[in-house]
Amino acid sequence: MWQVKKKCTRVFYICAKPTTTMTKLAEGHICKNCRQEYIASFCNYCGQRTAHRITLAHVSHDVMHLFLHADKGIFHFMRRIITSPGYMAREYIEGKRKIFNPYQYLLLSIGVIIFLMVQSGFYEQMEHMNDGNLKGASQAMKSTMAEFNYMMKKHTNVITYVSLPLFAFFSWMLFRKRGNNFAEHLTLLVFIMSQINTLNAVFMLGGMVAKVSAIQTAAITLVLSIVCSTITYRQFYKLSVFNAAWKGILVYLLFYSAQMLIMLTGFIIYVILSKGH
Repeated sequence: MWQVKKKCTRVFYICAKPTTTMTKLAEGHICKNCRQEYIASFCNYCGQRTAHRITLAHVSHDVMHLFLHADKGIFHFMRRIITSPGYMAREYIEGKRKIFNPYQYLLLSIGVIIFLMVQSGFYEQMEHMNDGNLKGASQAMKSTMAEFNYMMKKHTNVITYVSLPLFAFFSWMLFRKRGNNFAEHLTLLVFIMSQINTLNAVFMLGGMVAKVSAIQTAAITLVLSIVCSTITYRQFYKLSVFNAAWKGILVYLLFYSAQMLIMLTGFIIYVILSKGH
């Protein structure tokens, strides 16, 4: 009895004895990211680790982290988005979100695609084609069309992001019986577009070497869009290839039809406003 009591007293003494770590924890920190006070090694509000002064060791660690991190690095995300976009989307929607931010990746991939389009002369080739189609048009109409095309080219990234809800709407309508809400379909479309852009960037790099025309690039992009949506829907909903393919094609047909209608309406409004000035 005495021995048990002695051990308990000793355990209590050890637990009660303040350590350097406990003293540090009790003091707390002010988060340098969100300016909230917190205790421990991570901010309870924004999740940032306790910040220290940047050294060469920190820089080296961050660079290596980008390339080698097992589950959150951009290259790991890129590899998986090519082969498993539907599985990734399902995991993300179900709560497995400790990965590279998919929305950030989509934004980066759009930037890469725009850069490659400029470097490959895609926009210039399309402008020459439009000029050929407008041979009988007036100079004013040609000028208005050129201005409209320039505006579309300048805001390609914004147009792509704004188009996503429209795409998600048709996806949600077609798969509404599956139980996923509109926001989840919007997230699913982020993964689909990320896969399309990643593969499209690879093909565009090859196309620049092989001197592929703008029409061929557009055709490849369309085929990639259908193939990628088929793969993603098949993985996400565990569909047969046939069901995933026809539903993916239907979603794209509805989306592109609506997009063309909106662009045509936008062009008509732009022409009317231009004449008013």
